[in-house]
Amino acid sequence: MSIRVGKIWRFLLGCCLALCCTGCESLLARLSGDSQEFQSKRESKGSYRRAPVGVAARYALGSQSLNHTGLRILLDPGHGGEDLGAIGPDGLVEKDIVLDVAFKLEPLLKRNLGAEVFMTRRTDRALTLAERAAMANDYEADLFISLHVNASQRKRAYGLEVYYLDNTDDSSSIKLAKRENNTVSAGRLPGDLEFMLSDLIQNAKLDDSIVLAHSIGRAIYGRVAPNWRGIKYLGVKKAPFYVLVGVHMPCVLVEMFFVDHPRDAAKLARADFRQELAYGLYLGIQDYLRRRDS
Repeated sequence: MSIRVGKIWRFLLGCCLALCCTGCESLLARLSGDSQEFQSKRESKGSYRRAPVGVAARYALGSQSLNHTGLRILLDPGHGGEDLGAIGPDGLVEKDIVLDVAFKLEPLLKRNLGAEVFMTRRTDRALTLAERAAMANDYEADLFISLHVNASQRKRAYGLEVYYLDNTDDSSSIKLAKRENNTVSAGRLPGDLEFMLSDLIQNAKLDDSIVLAHSIGRAIYGRVAPNWRGIKYLGVKKAPFYVLVGVHMPCVLVEMFFVDHPRDAAKLARADFRQELAYGLYLGIQDYLRRRDS
C-alpha cells in the first residue's frame, strides 16, 4: 500500500512541476500524443531471464515480412569519436562494433518492415547523450534503440542483456549505467527536474518499453543460440541510463555481449556474428510490433 501511495505522490508532484514549467496545455498535449498502450499486463521482473523452450527454434529461420510504412525507428550506435566505449582484445572497441551492427540492421528494417530508419551517427563521431535523445524527439521516432556492447570488472561475466529506463537497486545495473553515463561525450547531464519530467512521460511508455526489451532479448538469443556455442541470455533489466532520459517514445538499450570476455569477444569480432545480431534485433522489433498491433 505504501509503495502505491508513494507512486501516486510522485506522479502528482511530477504533474505539478511539469505544469509550472511547461504549462497545462503543453503537458496535456505531450501526454495525449502517447501511442496506445498494450492491453496485456506488464511482464514481471526477470520473467524472461532465460529464454523459454522453443524460442531458439522459433527465431532460427526468421519470419515473414510485415509492412509498417510510416514507422520511424532511430538507431543509436553508442559512443564514437574519442569515446571508444568498452575495449576488448586485439583492438576490438565498442564504438566500431555497434556502428557496424546498426548498418547491418538498417536495410533489414527498411526492406522487411517498410520502416523509415534514422541513425544518430553514421561516422566515427562523438555525440552527447542529450543530443542523441533530442534527435529521437526531433525525428518524431516511434522507437529508439540504443546499441552497445558490455564490459565488466568481473572478467568472467558474459552474455546478452537488454535494459529499459527505470530506477533500480541492482548494483551491477547501477555500475553499468554509471559507466555509460560517464562517457567523455556525455555533455550536459539532466538535472532533477528533467529526470522527473522524463519519468512522467516515460511512465506512459513503460509497458511498451518493457515489451520491446523482452521481444528484442528473446529474438537475439533465439537467433544466435542454435549456431553459436556459449550464448548466455542475462534477461531484461532496468537502469537509469541518461541517453534514455527525455526520449518520448518506447526505448531500450541493448548490451550485445561482453567485449572484454574472450568467448564473447571472439564472436563480436566476426562479421557473420554481427550480421546475426542485426537479424535478431530486426526479429525482436518485428515481434514487438506484432504484439503491439494484436
